[in-house]
Amino acid sequence: MNRPLNPTDAALWDIERDPTLRTTIVAVLHLTRPVNSARLLNDLEATTRAIPKLRQRVVDGPAGIGTPHWAVIPDFAIADYVTFIKSAHVPSDEQIIEISQELASAEIDRTGALWSCTYLGGSRGRSVLFLRVHHSLTDGVGGIELLDAMLDTEHKSPPRDLGELPLPQSDTSAHPLAIAGVTQKC
Repeated sequence: MNRPLNPTDAALWDIERDPTLRTTIVAVLHLTRPVNSARLLNDLEATTRAIPKLRQRVVDGPAGIGTPHWAVIPDFAIADYVTFIKSAHVPSDEQIIEISQELASAEIDRTGALWSCTYLGGSRGRSVLFLRVHHSLTDGVGGIELLDAMLDTEHKSPPRDLGELPLPQSDTSAHPLAIAGVTQKC
């Protein structure tokens, strides 16, 4: 679980220290009808169990030494990464563009999982799902595959059984160099 970021992802992680170089990806999925919020949370929870990187954060090396690595977030809660925006009307194109722009320009919390999901919809009509990810988590093609894995496209299928999907575990959240005894000397 505590794998280092590959060189490309490490560069994308590091470059974002300059806010003007953010590498955020926002995918916008137009839905023909509203979704059940409990079902969406269930599907997202199942996905984070099937794709452990969605329950991980990036940990820098001690004293900035070494490549950052992925570590499981011990107190991960799906509700921390999902926002529901209720709308009295069917979302307009202007609303969708405005939310997309806000999500794309907002800083991703670098201490948590590098993704979030925002749902915009009312009681009927079309709705919209926004998936925001840091580029070190996935690329554009991977983002589409991620959306496909997250959402159940069958309207009448039962919710996913979370009992069949174990929680990702990690022995430690410390960087491998810290585990090996490499520490900062003052």
